[in-house]
Amino acid sequence: MNLHFPSHEEKGAHSLLSILGVGGRERSGRRNHQILVPGEAEVDPSKCNGQQEKVRKSDLGVANVTQHGPNEARHSIIRRSLPDGTIVGGTEASIQSYPYQLSLEKLFYHHCGASIISHDWAVTAAHCVHKVSKRLLRVRAGSSFQGDGGSIHYIDTLISHSQFDIESVDYDIALLKRSEKNNNFRTLFYSQVSSPFVFSDKIQPIRLPTQDEELIEGTMGTVTGWGVTKYGDKVASHFLLQLSLPVMNEQQCNIHYKVFGGVTPRMFCAGYSQGGGDVCQGESGGPLMADGELVGIVSWGVDCGKPEYPGVYTRVSVLRDWIQEYSGV
Repeated sequence: MNLHFPSHEEKGAHSLLSILGVGGRERSGRRNHQILVPGEAEVDPSKCNGQQEKVRKSDLGVANVTQHGPNEARHSIIRRSLPDGTIVGGTEASIQSYPYQLSLEKLFYHHCGASIISHDWAVTAAHCVHKVSKRLLRVRAGSSFQGDGGSIHYIDTLISHSQFDIESVDYDIALLKRSEKNNNFRTLFYSQVSSPFVFSDKIQPIRLPTQDEELIEGTMGTVTGWGVTKYGDKVASHFLLQLSLPVMNEQQCNIHYKVFGGVTPRMFCAGYSQGGGDVCQGESGGPLMADGELVGIVSWGVDCGKPEYPGVYTRVSVLRDWIQEYSGV
């Protein structure tokens, strides 16, 4: 095919463009082996600035859009919910040290993290349960091991924030209520099934912050979850992992994510500008704890442990009243 390269004067705003590529179809999760030819109208450059936040983050967790340098793609947007989870730089931990930690399982496999907040309720990231039937979900409590041990609790009620936006990942919070009664079929095949969370040294709720409680820059928090210890590995850790990270200055966080429109008041960054320790796919919905409180929920980021791109977390304190309204906790 011969391509014609127009001069600068030949193209202008509102010209119809064709974008060719091979990729996944939205929502299906399947790779498309045909060339896709969507039509796009070119936007007036004067109206383009400041619109970077509208870049689509795909339902698969890794965006189909990358930023390009001279010769290669630089980085991908990660919505941290794929089952091959990563805590880069983490060390093994015991559930007794983090008894509020849950494994949110989808079709019997670890899918995301979650946190116990009462005998009946848990909290996770809204994108973890976006368009997922509660019938496919359950949580595992009281175990340091992924997919093994502890007690199983099925989901009766699933509530995502009404203002959750899958595009920007804003208001990324959801509540899970354990099932009031055990299904006889479930009980027959899963002896570990339990209705309420029975508190013990391995199962405890985490304390929640007060509404709009200040989160001070430099505060050290601990994020926990299950995952591989090196980005790109295929086999996730069987053991619970822990990692300490500092809360980042809000201005610095916005500078790092300026190209994506910055972060909203419902978000904050934790990590290091130089990269290193971070969380990744599979750890979405998991807790970031500081001073015994659930201050953050693992939400999104760019790659994992990449310099200049710390992890982005849901700011729990600004959504505390919402938690109270819908769960009574």
